[in-house]
Amino acid sequence: MSTNTTLNKTGLLLLALVLVLITGCASTPEEGSRQPITHLYCDSYFVYDMCAMDIDNNGAVDFIYFSDDKDIILYWETMKPQTPDHLNYHKCAQIMDEPLRRSASELFFISDETSFLEKSNIETRIFLHYSRYFGRVNSCNNGEEEDEFGGVEEDEDF
Repeated sequence: MSTNTTLNKTGLLLLALVLVLITGCASTPEEGSRQPITHLYCDSYFVYDMCAMDIDNNGAVDFIYFSDDKDIILYWETMKPQTPDHLNYHKCAQIMDEPLRRSASELFFISDETSFLEKSNIETRIFLHYSRYFGRVNSCNNGEEEDEFGGVEEDEDF
């Protein structure tokens, strides 16, 4: 190998290493550094009109409720004592987990500049996280109890 070829390979390797280091140092803004556009977001989902609310203005969802009857269906557990007076708890209200809360909180950052695709992606992530609650909510709505494995216990009295 000639000295020129070795220098070219070394130069390319050094350039690649510098690019990797620069890329590694580049970062997106931290989640806490973005400012939400709103602290109340309402929209229609299938047949329901629902709202997400952040009552302590930290950019994270505290309550998700039906806008027609103001019944909370999902809530962040530590915020329950601070429930606004105009909201009620649905009989099947569930404590939301962190992944659902994180996805639903993205609603507060939707603006007029947010693309339809981006908004749809946010709503799809929320729906996928919420789908884990379907069994419990449906069982509750039907007056059934779940067993320890998430299945419905049958009534032995019929």
